[in-house]
Amino acid sequence: MMRFFDYIFYRMYSFYKKKDYIPEVMGIGFLWFLQNILMAYAISIVTSLTNDFFTSENLSKEVYKTGTFAMMAAIFLFNYLRYRKTKIDELIKQYEKSPWNKRVKLWMIFPIPFILFFAPMVLW
Repeated sequence: MMRFFDYIFYRMYSFYKKKDYIPEVMGIGFLWFLQNILMAYAISIVTSLTNDFFTSENLSKEVYKTGTFAMMAAIFLFNYLRYRKTKIDELIKQYEKSPWNKRVKLWMIFPIPFILFFAPMVLW
């Protein structure tokens, strides 16, 4: 799974590097948004398996909000620490000549978080 996120970060980083627009921040921000959506799906599955134990009705509002904020902050911090300059250089070497760059177009990557975000609403 980390290779998937590494590749997504590399593609976002490369795109924004060409645009000369804070590539590290934009790559981390895109990943953070994607990973938060995936985490929300995971929490929804766990909640439904535990008979709605992890809902705001069963937990106090402060615990619910604090837990949500802590998970989002932890995901951001993890990405921030992971994608330092040395890791970025590693990713560039690893994916610069990857055959996936020709198969997976950037326009295929950009809508992933939005599709994941809106899919439950459309399917509902």
